Amino acid sequence: MISLTGRKRGTLCQAIGRSRGGITTKILALTDALGNLIDFRLMPGQAHDLRAVPDLIDGLSADHMLADRAFDADWLRAELAKNGITPVIPPKSNRRFPATFDRNPRGLFPHKLLQALRWS
Repeated sequence: MISLTGRKRGTLCQAIGRSRGGITTKILALTDALGNLIDFRLMPGQAHDLRAVPDLIDGLSADHMLADRAFDADWLRAELAKNGITPVIPPKSNRRFPATFDRNPRGLFPHKLLQALRWS
């Protein structure tokens, strides 16, 4: 929307978007294995989670990356492999050729976090 003075108005640059739940904002957080925040991005509610991932993983150095099914993308897996990071991402149910992942990465993550990801 543009006002009579030509100034743009609205929520264009405020990471506020409209989704089925109304006006929302998504927070995409990158944490270490202990849950300490490393970086985050704010996105409009209607945006897909993968849109902010390239900025978050740029220059990332880690052994493993744990994510939920929303982050199951071939380009993300390839980018992580190129950087020497093992993806621990369950495949989406609609994948024609499901990617493999370690269902039981013992010693990598706290038990409660693993339980939450198994049922997501």
